Amino acid sequence: MKKYIYILLTVVFTMSLVSCEEIVDLDLRSVDPLLVIDATIKENAPCVVLLSTTQDYYNNSSVPTVSGGIITLSDDAGNTEVLIESMPGVYQSHAMFGTANKTYTLNVKVGDDSYTATSKLLETVAIDSLYIYNIEVGTEHFYSPTVIFDDPADVKNYYYYTTFVNGARLSTIYVGNDEYKNGRNTHEILFFDKEDNDDRVLEIGDTIRVEMRTIDTGAYDFYLTMMYSVAAGGGTNPISNFSGGVLGCFSAYGLSTREIIIDESNIYTKKAN
Repeated sequence: MKKYIYILLTVVFTMSLVSCEEIVDLDLRSVDPLLVIDATIKENAPCVVLLSTTQDYYNNSSVPTVSGGIITLSDDAGNTEVLIESMPGVYQSHAMFGTANKTYTLNVKVGDDSYTATSKLLETVAIDSLYIYNIEVGTEHFYSPTVIFDDPADVKNYYYYTTFVNGARLSTIYVGNDEYKNGRNTHEILFFDKEDNDDRVLEIGDTIRVEMRTIDTGAYDFYLTMMYSVAAGGGTNPISNFSGGVLGCFSAYGLSTREIIIDESNIYTKKAN
């Protein structure tokens, strides 16, 4: 099996579009391009699908998008819509918006090949608050954003976090589940890596924003295996929830966001033993 490393980037579209994420494959060898499907449907927002292909690591050209695909979205209530290609490689629903507790199925047809994935949009778990966790070790210390939320009892929940510093999105992948905290008030520390912030630590005065997605198990498996792949320097493919051996993921999700400016009032200090 060919080995790939994935990097998750943010694609910002025009006012008429919904922002989505682009998964760009960095292949260290020259191989035939493979299709990548990045598909999301957020609560109260349309479904957005980006079709692209992999390219060689040393190819510095823009990511090759795929036009002419036939993409059909359906839900468990019997609704169906064919997505419209709003710009090259970007497809969007206009009648169907994400609704909690619905299960969505996405079928993607490119040429003679078809790929299908299913994702359930679970109830959104809201962030109650956001603070900065300060760990002191000797004369050194470092800050990490920490979110507080109440995990719903008797429901298996999965989470995906995105962190922004002064408006810039960090590339670190954070995922979590409630295996040991089901139904509990949870403090989730998003351990900060200064290399992800131009080698700069967090400081008083920085604006921190955290977005927390409530995702299903298929999306969780994808992001978790992506995280492991990145940490290991590549070598394995993230587990896709699409049939047919295609790369990428379809994720239905709810979103909660909190933002703070770091000051003394929102820093909690933990001294190392």
